[in-house]
Amino acid sequence: MKIDSLLNAFKDEYRITSQPLRLTESDKAATYRECELKGCGGCVLIKIDHSRLNWLEILKDADLVKKKCDYVLLSKIDGEVFFIIFEMKGKNSAIGHSQVYNTYEYLVYLIKILRNNGHCKEATKCFGVVLTSHVKPGIRATDYQPKEKNINGLRVFILPQLPKINLAKLIKTFKA
Repeated sequence: MKIDSLLNAFKDEYRITSQPLRLTESDKAATYRECELKGCGGCVLIKIDHSRLNWLEILKDADLVKKKCDYVLLSKIDGEVFFIIFEMKGKNSAIGHSQVYNTYEYLVYLIKILRNNGHCKEATKCFGVVLTSHVKPGIRATDYQPKEKNINGLRVFILPQLPKINLAKLIKTFKA
């Protein structure tokens, strides 16, 4: 089977396509439980924090590298495919950075494997978003004011707990 688009490369059991797209955290102890993504026409949301998804079955001791993010959004906008990695965190957003970066490295690996086998020729851009319920100085929870952090070349934006995120604004911020 030929996979022409990265948006079609993932199994249905991991895909969320119903509108509106919602990021949810099922952990009952979580302080940040839900966020709606607006402006997501033609997007696929991949549930990475899935109980059956195990990247590390071949490692003897995977405790240091087993962290992965909650979601990956694949979106094709103006001919460009974006991978947006989302991690929902309560007060400790620093842990979210490593989870986003681990997921990024895994996606880079998957994309390379697909391309090496003649699939998915689209250009891709990737960035991470850590959504936090802990409002740091300089971030107002009512505003869209991302704080940017660069982790080994991957741009990661830290956003306060927002009930909705406008995807067009997020991508515009990334492109700036």
